[in-house]
Amino acid sequence: MDNRKTNILLTIGHLLFWVVVSWCFCAFSHLRPLAIHYWKELLCVVFVAAMTYTSFFVLIPKVLYKRHHLQFWIYTLLLLAATVFAEMWLVDSDMHIRAVWLSPNQFRLYYENTIFLLFLRDATFFLFFLLLKLYRTHAIALENIERMISHETHQFILFSSNTKPQLVDLNDIALFTYQNNGIIITLKSGLFRKQNGSLVEVESLLPSDCFIRANRQTLVMLNSIAYYTPFAVYVKVNTFEVAVRYYSTKSDELLRRLKKWDFSKYKQEDSVETDDDYKQKLPDHMQKILDYLQKNPDASSQQVADALHISTRTAQRQLSQLRRMNNVE
Repeated sequence: MDNRKTNILLTIGHLLFWVVVSWCFCAFSHLRPLAIHYWKELLCVVFVAAMTYTSFFVLIPKVLYKRHHLQFWIYTLLLLAATVFAEMWLVDSDMHIRAVWLSPNQFRLYYENTIFLLFLRDATFFLFFLLLKLYRTHAIALENIERMISHETHQFILFSSNTKPQLVDLNDIALFTYQNNGIIITLKSGLFRKQNGSLVEVESLLPSDCFIRANRQTLVMLNSIAYYTPFAVYVKVNTFEVAVRYYSTKSDELLRRLKKWDFSKYKQEDSVETDDDYKQKLPDHMQKILDYLQKNPDASSQQVADALHISTRTAQRQLSQLRRMNNVE
């Protein structure tokens, strides 16, 4: 992942979150300890934010992740108590003014209930950020495992919607294409796989010397390249050669890298079929099915029939033909 971009987005997200919280504290009385002045409401938000980020950046990584669980929860309770005490101290005079009509016993009950509700509210903020921290930590750990597997075993973990994760050898992959908010993985055999994610994530997992980012939508594995020209790289997929055009603004840079990689595969002029030529090799009715399966790799014959308004038997027959041609499983 692009760590700089990710950190910027996270920072913006955190700032927006606290802006919304500040507005809620000022607008809804049941979320705050009934301060009269708005600056006190905003200062209460600062206290809560200080508490959550102390746990986020100090207690969780320095205590919880080192398996000091008892110490972590003791420190957390002390931190929550200190935050509630600071908030109550800040608004104590305001609460006395607002509750001047209450009897001493009623005011004590009101005061104790306010402390209890503030403790619950601040604990909710703490637990929310704790879950965020744990989720992000495990997501980074999983990404590091995927990267290690890719670099050390030369395999890619493939996640499918209805099957267990599979290991696919990088040498069997021709290209990655971003389509319809997901990644289409095209194998050299002509089969397609689909999974969630972005090409930026895929780039971070693969060894940098095994692929090129040909354009915004396509990442090409170097060992699948049949040859390349000044305008496109041609990828071997089953019995076809698929043309992938370069970035219009980075063609010279990509061409220099490809020449440095393997100059013998360079051809001066484009002389073979493009993507459109490749698609025309199949009859129109077969191409429609293939296009649908690219977007929905796990679709059944019944789903294909319903989507394309053909009979189930026809869909099964045409899928069988595509299987014989090694275009689908």
